[in-house]
Amino acid sequence: MASSATNPFSTSARLPRIGDVANITDGYEPKRVYSYVTGLPSITLNVQKGAGASEVTASHAVQDALPAIEAQFPDVQFRVLNVQADFTEQQLLGVLQTLIEGVIFTGVAMLFFLRSWRNALVVMVAIQPRCW
Repeated sequence: MASSATNPFSTSARLPRIGDVANITDGYEPKRVYSYVTGLPSITLNVQKGAGASEVTASHAVQDALPAIEAQFPDVQFRVLNVQADFTEQQLLGVLQTLIEGVIFTGVAMLFFLRSWRNALVVMVAIQPRCW
């Protein structure tokens, strides 16, 4: 008896179809999930980045495409509710600021203990971040 299941170890490029995993019917389904924004019923859309993509780049791409979508659908009001990439950018800037402070404080400590500005400068140049 042959099995209709796909062997994950085979080299077959057969892709599963929706009908393989679900029953499809054309009909009406009553609304079960409600979305409200500032107390008004709305349709919400969550946009997420793909695997291996930059969250900040994806966020900027969506925000850049939004005016064209608004022009295409003038009767629909679009509103951005949450941009997680703003928080990510703030965190990245905080890390960079902390890194710069660490380099400067290391130079000051080397200057204080070695009493040589040349040695302190060499240490600061040696530990500088590669992103500059």
